[in-house]
Amino acid sequence: MVVNLAIGLFTPPVGVNLYVASGIARISLQEISRGVIPFVISALIVLMLVTYIPVISTWLPDLLGMK
Repeated sequence: MVVNLAIGLFTPPVGVNLYVASGIARISLQEISRGVIPFVISALIVLMLVTYIPVISTWLPDLLGMK
């Protein structure tokens, strides 16, 4: 859920982080949206890995003995 929400924060049209970065860098929203595409693709790959390979998301609780 956290990974999914993080992706939502930097994808248009509701990406709050895009508006903040656009204001700070003083560039257009379209220009910054093009620059974020590689990050969106990598975040979607990570989301797929975390979703479909449960060991990735459960290794820390297992390490701490929380079963």
